[in-house]
Amino acid sequence: MTCALYEDQQTTKTFTIEGVTDENYYTALLGYPPTIIASDQVVKTFANHPITLKTSIKYHKEYDRDTEQEILALLEENDNAKDFSWESKIEDADEIEKAQGNMPQLGIGIVLITWIVLEKNGTVVERIKGAE
Repeated sequence: MTCALYEDQQTTKTFTIEGVTDENYYTALLGYPPTIIASDQVVKTFANHPITLKTSIKYHKEYDRDTEQEILALLEENDNAKDFSWESKIEDADEIEKAQGNMPQLGIGIVLITWIVLEKNGTVVERIKGAE
């Protein structure tokens, strides 16, 4: 596939498509060209001033709040900070935990009550059998 820079149609780069996905997360809008996912290194060989529309950061340690705070501080210090948006998996996990509330304790309570009822019924059945 050969692409040209938006601001300079004479500057082109040919890519070999290594993979295709039907995942709607990556699809372009109707009427737009397909989304091409390329590494930062490849893009820098092609465009002098590339624009990054989306990026993903993987932490060495999952859900590391200190690392997230360092990254957010870097974003906020940037001159274009007002143009950035981000999603935090840590915040998402906190929301899920808050939404679950006391569900684990409630589940344990239900299991315990069920066990007590079944145990009591077993004792009653044994007494009836013993009385016969």
